[in-house]
Amino acid sequence: INSEEFTWQRSGGSAATGLAPFGLKWVSNGKSISAIITKDGADKFVLLDSDDWTNITSQSELEQSINQANDMSEYDNISVEASSEYNEVLGVKYEGHLFLLHIYEATVEVNAQGVVVTIFGEYKQ
Repeated sequence: INSEEFTWQRSGGSAATGLAPFGLKWVSNGKSISAIITKDGADKFVLLDSDDWTNITSQSELEQSINQANDMSEYDNISVEASSEYNEVLGVKYEGHLFLLHIYEATVEVNAQGVVVTIFGEYKQ
């Protein structure tokens, strides 16, 4: 499975960008300390082990991992207070497609529009 980059960004109170291809949305910055990511059409949204990014090498392994994991109503492990590096791995089932997402960094900047939070990652499909 080959990987490609993705970027999710939220500027101030504006709607976040970059999540729609995965059937997800960034609904808010919960209590101003973390990004709140929820399903927006996705059939299943799961947190996987960080090792799964390298250990899952086929669609069948990805499907099995997603099917066995507990579905999440929201994901909130990314800080909106400070830039940081991450090693978070998520699985998504959306419109018959399976995605393995790896979040490796988030930056937090303040500008005229307010706080701009950008989440960087890569995905495999």
